[in-house]
Amino acid sequence: MIKIKTSLLLAIFVPVILFSQTNNLPDGDVKIYNSSGAKVTRNDSLVSPKKNQITSNHSDARLKNLSLDNAKLENFKNNSFNNLNYLPYSANFAPKIYAVGLDSLAKVIVIAPSNIKGSLKERTALIKVISQDGTNSKTYSVVFEVLPKLDIFLALGQSNMAGRGKMNSADTAAIENVFLLTPGGNMEIASNPLNKYSSVRKALAMQQMSPSCSFVKMIRDKTGHKIGLMQNARGGSSIESWLKGSPDKYYDEALRRANEIKRFGEIKGIIWHQGESNMKDPEGYKLKLAKLVSDLRTDLALPHLFFVAGEINQWSGGTEGFNAMIQTISTFITESDWVSSIGLTPLIDEKDPHFDAASIKILGERYAEKVLKKVYKISPKTK
Repeated sequence: MIKIKTSLLLAIFVPVILFSQTNNLPDGDVKIYNSSGAKVTRNDSLVSPKKNQITSNHSDARLKNLSLDNAKLENFKNNSFNNLNYLPYSANFAPKIYAVGLDSLAKVIVIAPSNIKGSLKERTALIKVISQDGTNSKTYSVVFEVLPKLDIFLALGQSNMAGRGKMNSADTAAIENVFLLTPGGNMEIASNPLNKYSSVRKALAMQQMSPSCSFVKMIRDKTGHKIGLMQNARGGSSIESWLKGSPDKYYDEALRRANEIKRFGEIKGIIWHQGESNMKDPEGYKLKLAKLVSDLRTDLALPHLFFVAGEINQWSGGTEGFNAMIQTISTFITESDWVSSIGLTPLIDEKDPHFDAASIKILGERYAEKVLKKVYKISPKTK
């Protein structure tokens, strides 16, 4: 009688059992990894560990990490089984997928998408985790969606651009066909507050309704284009903090994030609202704003990038000279324009430099009117 070692039987029979569990998965590039992320042979990955290798969480079939091209999938949680990842318009292949189990000896099977521009099934990657003891399995998915080339805008400045107009629950709904740059340099469907991912912002609770909200909606509606937004505003900031070389590095962060979003489309313009911190020196401000715009255009390699600045409030004492200077912006910055704050109202009272939510909406539409006229040759009527 011939004796066959148990380990050999496992090597022969276990793969059949485990792969039969994946028969309902889509066609694609099947890659098997151990939970350290190293690719292994099929037999090695599927043979049960020896007794002295058994871990305390041997029945755990959850993932610890899920990475795309060596970068962790943003917002991934081990109980998030369905995930979405947007790819830029130029993408032809899905990112490489790396998965690591909570149990270091769990089996992880990655089935890559077969066609990122195909059907939902073809665009879906599946990651199956089988616990070390074989009693549990879980399947995670990542759906890839290639975005069209987006019309991209940058929203920069201080508190009125960050947004202080109070939001209501309806304001937090997803903004269809508008995409917001995330901290990891990816895109997601935009929702308020739009300054939430600013890398220089103050506390999240302070971020409310921004003029960029009505701005992107109006641009989207009037052009029929899908819009990308990079917003990086900071309440209370001065123009000096925004200049290239400032130790505050607001310029560096704006440039870094602008370069991140460029792969998703074409930057069409910058909307800027800042000045409450500098209203006592409008002549000095002119030189600094011109330098800021020049540096951004040079460093983004967009010498004719359209720039729109907004007037600050009309009710605080001493704003008249600053607003008069903003109205002359085209005389010291080429390819630029300005928007009025006439008729807008304060958030709290006339000691408050912030606009209320209704005024913020009007202000955003005024920005959109100038961009539509200059960039798209469309002349809508606004308040």
